[in-house]
Amino acid sequence: MKIAIIGAGISGLTTAFYLQRARPEWEFALFDANPAPGGTMHTADVEGFRFEAGGNGFLTNKPDALQLVEDAGANALLLPSSDAARRRFIYQDRLHRLPESPPAFLRSKLISWPAKLRVAGEFFVPARKTGAPETLQQFGYRRVGKGFTDVFLDAMVAGIYASTPAKISVNAAFPLVVSLEKEYGGLFRGMMAKRKKQAGPGGILMSFKRGVSTFIDYLRDAIEADWRLGEGVDAIEPQGRGYLVHSASGATAVDQVVVCAQPYAAAKILPRVDDELAAGLGAIGYSPTAVVGLGFNRLDHPLDGFGLLLQDEHQSLGSAGEAEVLRRLVVVDAALLVRRRVRRPPLCRCGRRP
Repeated sequence: MKIAIIGAGISGLTTAFYLQRARPEWEFALFDANPAPGGTMHTADVEGFRFEAGGNGFLTNKPDALQLVEDAGANALLLPSSDAARRRFIYQDRLHRLPESPPAFLRSKLISWPAKLRVAGEFFVPARKTGAPETLQQFGYRRVGKGFTDVFLDAMVAGIYASTPAKISVNAAFPLVVSLEKEYGGLFRGMMAKRKKQAGPGGILMSFKRGVSTFIDYLRDAIEADWRLGEGVDAIEPQGRGYLVHSASGATAVDQVVVCAQPYAAAKILPRVDDELAAGLGAIGYSPTAVVGLGFNRLDHPLDGFGLLLQDEHQSLGSAGEAEVLRRLVVVDAALLVRRRVRRPPLCRCGRRP
């Protein structure tokens, strides 16, 4: 059995790792247009600073990522975040620390007192009876009010999805939140019930020593395959009981194909297999996002936090102080590293100082 895996990002690598683990006798060919595996998970060392081009880690309360690390035998590569990761900020007229407790929420000046009272009124909001899809904005306005949604949920969605509550499906992006209302009648009721049932600490941010590329390289070494890096796929074509994978080197015959590419990329190579599926994938919207890394040898004050989030009227999504959050990740002679995600890349112009 020969399997072609299209896309060598973390999804493709994970697929190859577990398939090979289950069927070591199978043959695998991994195709990716990039010259290195990992997709957006890439670490770059530049002039004494270590930058993450994409994600910088994962939360331990999401079991799949941690399970992959354990199954691969890569626990020694893990790097937990520092206590600074717990401190987060939202920028309005100035920096406001994101409240972590009810008293801190009441003292916060991010939203008005009427908006805070509206949040408290969530206890009395009846559960929705229909199961029709909602955006996060619709859900937030209905359950916790406009003030909380436009400040806290907007910043949260910007940081996670580079989007806005009006564009995000709450059912797809936050199914746990929807289930709290469905099962317990409200968010606060659900959170209190779950806290009683499963007491214990939440997840912490975890990364890898010397950056996420360390784990990507580790996974690559663990997978025996025909690596077709720098070789994008042009089309997939059914042939008999198998498929032909068309790429720059020609047509490769395989028995099965697993597509782990982004939907917009998959849409271009699947019309000969399923034109309706290709059209559906091509219709999925993506938020163009640029990551800009800023390095400073010294600063007048410590960052003392994970970073800051901005609301929709700003061009930037926010900034993360990785030297504070993952202290050992940044190389020794770099005192400070800030990573900024830009919501609208065409509006950002960067140059290099001579």
